[in-house]
Amino acid sequence: MNKAALGLLVCFCMTSLMASAEPQEGSLFPAHLRCEYKENPLGIDILHPRLSWEAEAITATERGLKQNSYQIVIASSLALLEQNIGDFWDTGKVQSSQTTHILYNGKTPASNQDFYWKVRIWDQDDARSAWSRPARWSTGLLSPGDWQAQWIEQPFRTDFDQCQWIWFPEGNPTQQAPAGTVYFRKTFTLDSPASEARILLTGDDYFTLYLDGQKILQSPQHEDAWDSPQIVDLGSLGSGKHCLAIAVTNKTESPAGLTAKLMLLENQTQMTLLTDASWKVSKEEAP
Repeated sequence: MNKAALGLLVCFCMTSLMASAEPQEGSLFPAHLRCEYKENPLGIDILHPRLSWEAEAITATERGLKQNSYQIVIASSLALLEQNIGDFWDTGKVQSSQTTHILYNGKTPASNQDFYWKVRIWDQDDARSAWSRPARWSTGLLSPGDWQAQWIEQPFRTDFDQCQWIWFPEGNPTQQAPAGTVYFRKTFTLDSPASEARILLTGDDYFTLYLDGQKILQSPQHEDAWDSPQIVDLGSLGSGKHCLAIAVTNKTESPAGLTAKLMLLENQTQMTLLTDASWKVSKEEAP
């Protein structure tokens, strides 16, 4: 056998070994990861939250698809998660078609702790998917000893008092404007940590809320969703700079609008941040 033929044979054998060691991607992919029915919730107070995802078909025309097994990896940082190191929890391959109500059963959570997680699944032919996109949740204050703020006699006012609607384009909300998505943004700085943070908001027609780059909530996607305001518990916020970013989508040819009130409890003092002319707005999405 000459050198060229020997080289081709070695190459063929290596390729075959690599193919057998690394299964091909399956017909399903895990998407829409949720913790306690929410995407990337912050400040939850549950020790064993319920995890879920949706097994989506990679090709819409395929039929008879089902999840056969799954693996969940949960880490204390994105860096560890990217290395597939589940220092909080690694289920290994679990033979199950279950995609909802999977109880977290890893390292006992502490207060104000971040959890980063991802999933991969196997289909009916035991073909493995790629890893899902990373998701996240965080804990709030889990024991009475963690609470330092005193009882506040007057609760947060959950109404739009003194809030302004802000529009893009500016001006009369009845004027014509192309349908599409507009991006509203407000940065704020806390001199000390806020033990509680909530936001009341609505957008015309519907919105997606982000805090410090993390997706928190997406409202129902229909034209009159603006008529059903959402109040979102953001948990506790650390001191320093924070950024609220809200993408508002209008399905009809009219301006996109937003009204919101951020409510904070900082050093036992209630503070509010309202939508007003200081908010930045753009037709282009920013990092």
